[in-house]
Amino acid sequence: YVNAFGSDCMAGWSSYNKLDVYALVPAQSIAMASTTFVGQNYGARKLERARQGAKQALIMSISMTIFLCALLLIFRDQLLTLFTNDSLVIQYGSRFIGMIAPFYFCTCFNQTFAGAMRGIGKAKVPMIVMLSSFVVFRQIFLYVGTKLGGGFVLVSLAYPMGWVVCSIAMYVCYKRSALCHPEKAQFAAADTAKDENVEDAIETADEGIE
Repeated sequence: YVNAFGSDCMAGWSSYNKLDVYALVPAQSIAMASTTFVGQNYGARKLERARQGAKQALIMSISMTIFLCALLLIFRDQLLTLFTNDSLVIQYGSRFIGMIAPFYFCTCFNQTFAGAMRGIGKAKVPMIVMLSSFVVFRQIFLYVGTKLGGGFVLVSLAYPMGWVVCSIAMYVCYKRSALCHPEKAQFAAADTAKDENVEDAIETADEGIE
């Protein structure tokens, strides 16, 4: 879809993407850390601690992303000159940044909630949601939008609209998960059986000592 606007626009998009990779690193890195933290505490039945960990991860992710987004918006023209000196390419790249960067905070929600879901063993949920949002929804959005006469702005907004949809869907999945509804926790029965076996083993050992 970007190709339809010419080689300068394509080059601007390419330059923007090189900066986009770095801007999204905090959200993705913190999400991976939240997977480990939530998984450990979920396995230890510390659901409140797991929820608080996910919450703090989201706060840190948003804070760092907003900071990087602000820098990117302020110094976008200077940063784009690292990849090109063509004024028209820089203009296109700057427009992409201006329309997409303000939505970066949305990635914090979908990445953090996805990380938490993976931590409780529900890896298929974020996979399905992200594929549906980032691939299926975006393609439908772009196809319908271009058929209705949408131009440069609509194509630029396809990425952030996918983030918004994914964030809403991941939030709903998170709120319906075992982290927010302990009665849905699947480890309960297995862990209870293990605890009973351990107690029986201890009692047997004590009897043997006596």
